[in-house]
Amino acid sequence: MPLDVIRKAIGKQRRLAAMLWERLDARLHGADYLPKPLAGHKAVIVGSGPVGLRCALELRLLGAEVVVLERRAAYERINRLHLWKWCGEDLKGWGAKVLEPPELSFGSDPDFLHIGISELQELLLKAALLLGVQVFFGAEFSGSVPGEQWNILIGDAMHDSSGIRPGPPIPACLSGATILIGADGPRGSVARAHSFKLQESQGLRREAALGLVANYCNFSTASEKGRRPFSLARQFYEQLFKDCEEKTNVVLENIVCYISANTHYFVMTPTKKSLQNCGVIDADCKEGETLSSINSEMLATVAREIVALPWRTGDPVLPAEVLASPAGPPTLFDFSRQKRAAEGLQVVETSAGARMLVGLCGDALIEPFWPEGLGVVRGFFGALDVASAAKVWAETGHDSEAAVCHFEGAFRQLRSLAAKTRINVCKPDEKTYGLDPSTRYRYMSSGPHSRCESMPPLAHHLRCTSMSPAPRPPSSP
Repeated sequence: MPLDVIRKAIGKQRRLAAMLWERLDARLHGADYLPKPLAGHKAVIVGSGPVGLRCALELRLLGAEVVVLERRAAYERINRLHLWKWCGEDLKGWGAKVLEPPELSFGSDPDFLHIGISELQELLLKAALLLGVQVFFGAEFSGSVPGEQWNILIGDAMHDSSGIRPGPPIPACLSGATILIGADGPRGSVARAHSFKLQESQGLRREAALGLVANYCNFSTASEKGRRPFSLARQFYEQLFKDCEEKTNVVLENIVCYISANTHYFVMTPTKKSLQNCGVIDADCKEGETLSSINSEMLATVAREIVALPWRTGDPVLPAEVLASPAGPPTLFDFSRQKRAAEGLQVVETSAGARMLVGLCGDALIEPFWPEGLGVVRGFFGALDVASAAKVWAETGHDSEAAVCHFEGAFRQLRSLAAKTRINVCKPDEKTYGLDPSTRYRYMSSGPHSRCESMPPLAHHLRCTSMSPAPRPPSSP
């Protein structure tokens, strides 16, 4: 694999390189991954977001040949993600604090552990490439075609673009796939192609909970260096939020600020009514049309007014040059409802008897509830769970029921994981967390047929399929 070639060329004389080789070797030779049960398998992962890449690493450690398809041509998302402590430690095992980005100070503030989305992708991409994962950019999943074996059709997502495609040219088809993972979002092409059903939470009215994200360039001035990250809720800082309302006419429930080497990242939850009063959204728009009625100029003005306020006593306010330099336009999003798959794993079979395990992870499996910072931890746990199910499938002689049973037991625990339930769902000693769900979840027994006691009987998950084309996904915003 590339790791061996690069290691031989660089050697161990460089301290950071030696640290990286040591960490990757610890992964490669971990007990969970020997004796490479997925050797001879070909895995295709659709989506190279953080969770898709994390899943690619697990399948590669298990011995599979892994190919990742990514529709975009580059990693450009600058929003920042909150990380639970275990996620931070997991990333250190993949090279964080050795490779950049993220900056080598990653994890120095445990109260505000965060990372940029593109930084996280770049970190995991480097580890994946070192282990021999192949990544195609500008490539989209177009369907799964059965025959003597399963063939994955690939479309050119850049066919109408003048941009330059990084990496190798994309193939039209990947033959002989035995594992297909959808990590391409809740309405992703893999879930549609293989008829995974989605369920939507009904706890809040649509558009009842809105989030506003704004990024501003960090020029590392003396004033900026004197600022600290913060996370404030109205119930604890009522006067601060009243001051905000008086000066901006925006009613906020909370506001978070993370500071990185390049940006000041803000995310906050304004009420829909106050945004209507400010002219940010149309007061007469119908339910479900709020995000299509945004006055972008007013949204930028409101965001700038809010972040300019003195949110922390003693901290300098943001300099005018920063307020005049947004790192992209602010965005408004609706987190009032979350989608999740009704089931996350199935095994499909061709008329010739060729089987393929099809699974979901990341937002394709379950969308996070934004205020609790669940995206990365549930995404990484889901990646481990689906990889563990693939391992069970291989070790049991491709027993479909064993794999589905194993995954569904873990999924039952995963979807109940939240900030308030964490202590009841997860085992306390994070140092023992591994590939097997029983090392992470309290109510999972170990072994290939592990499942939680309250689970209903399994449905028949082995599906004989003649054709499963995926509709072409819409263009990304």
